Parts: sequence; structure tokens; C-alpha cells
Amino acid sequence: DALPSTGALMMPNFKSEYMVYDSPYNKKVLGMNDKDFESMVSQMASGMALDASNQEIIKDWMIKADRETYVYGYTDLLKLDLRNDLSKIDIPVTILAATEPYGIEMAKTTYNSQYKTLKEYNLEFAMGSSHFIMFDQPDWFIENVLKALED
Repeated sequence: DALPSTGALMMPNFKSEYMVYDSPYNKKVLGMNDKDFESMVSQMASGMALDASNQEIIKDWMIKADRETYVYGYTDLLKLDLRNDLSKIDIPVTILAATEPYGIEMAKTTYNSQYKTLKEYNLEFAMGSSHFIMFDQPDWFIENVLKALED
């Protein structure tokens, strides 16, 4: 993921220590029957890519994953907060980011806020793309990865 703290994006007053494995949410997801779990991940996947066939791929990845690995891996992702560690990076960084679902201005605010301790970065937005920009705009994605590698 491109954000150094996904948890801070999702929760006001975020603190990493709030994220624990033994939580009501994790217990709920671990205890879901397959039909309810599929419904939940289908909803999640619907916002991760624009095309329905790519949403289906993402949903299938979530369903095929070991449930505990999925749940605890998501907890680890939300727990991870690298915002302060970014100040230790001494080379320029290219960040490729989506604008959806909230639009370019909100995306700029979010990314600039999360990366404020990074000394030098180039922020490129895939206009009109959701989370999986490599699905929504594969040519743009490859072009920008290659450009970043050249720099």
C-alpha cells in the first residue's frame, strides 16, 4: 500500500497500540460463515477497482486466503505506522496514488499529510483510479514505474 499508516486514514485519533489481534471485529470475521464472509469481501473489493471483473479477482484473492492470515494480516496493516520513520529516508521517493473514491483534493491532502516527514518525494496521481491502479490504469502504472526507476 502507498500509505505509511492505513490505520490513521481510517480511524480518528489513531494509535498503533489500539490495534490488537484479540478484538471484537477480528472475532466476528473469523467466525463468519463463508456466505457472509464472501458478502463482506465483495463489498470491500467493489471499492478497490473500477472494473467488475477486476473486483471479482480481488474478491477471490480474499476468499482463497487463509482466513486467520487474512484477518491478522489486516490487523498488522492497520497497526503499522511508518510516518515518523519516513524522516530516515535520504533518497527521493516516487509515490503512485489513486484519486478515488474521494477525489484529487482529498487524495492530495491525505498523502501530503501522511508523507510530511519524508524529505523529498514525487507524488503522481492516477486520475479516476481506485486502490488497484495497476488494474484501473495498467499503462499509466507501468509508464510511471519505469519513469521512477529511470530517475
